[in-house]
Amino acid sequence: MNRLGFVIILLALSVQTVIAQSAGTISASSLSVCAGGSTTLTYSGTTGSVGYNTIWQQSNDNLNGSFTDIGGAVASTLNLTNVSASKYYRIKSTEPSDQSQIYSASILIQVIALPNVQVSASPKSISANGTSVVLSG
Repeated sequence: MNRLGFVIILLALSVQTVIAQSAGTISASSLSVCAGGSTTLTYSGTTGSVGYNTIWQQSNDNLNGSFTDIGGAVASTLNLTNVSASKYYRIKSTEPSDQSQIYSASILIQVIALPNVQVSASPKSISANGTSVVLSG
């Protein structure tokens, strides 16, 4: 066998299949909620490998170092209730054997402040059946 044939055989033996890993995707029942409202986030899993441990994370500003784990939030759905501030959410997936981590893209849940409504009446007094009522406030 010549030298070129030997190199080709070595190259053929060293080819490995690499599967790109992705931390999955997140969807929300609603991307914006009124203050005090609720929404549900749903995660469709990590691809490329089996057995990843996942946990939901949250951040106020969407910067990588600012995400924190949400204690006990390991299910594929995250029910957010009584939401009071806009936040970003994502999934952190950890490979059990080497502890390498991958992250999903984040999703913003935006809180819409409840309107401040003021009502005033004009005229300030009304009469009904000969009785006068004064409105105040």
